[in-house]
Amino acid sequence: MYLGLESQEDLSSVKWKFADSLNEFKFQCIGNAETDDEMCIARSLQEFATVLRNLEDEWIQMIENASKVLITPLAKF
Repeated sequence: MYLGLESQEDLSSVKWKFADSLNEFKFQCIGNAETDDEMCIARSLQEFATVLRNLEDEWIQMIENASKVLITPLAKF
């Protein structure tokens, strides 16, 4: 299924916002300190956000390259 460029940009924007939300996630704690588990989960979410961002960067590059190599020449043909 091929998504139009605008749809791809919208999807990419949503993925970036999701990654930002994961990166900025904070537990609401009872008391002053987070537990070790909460800190571990927060770090894991930050790492997952980083993976999502890297994946999205690679996806965007792949789509741009495919457009340059395949779509544009086919459209000209």
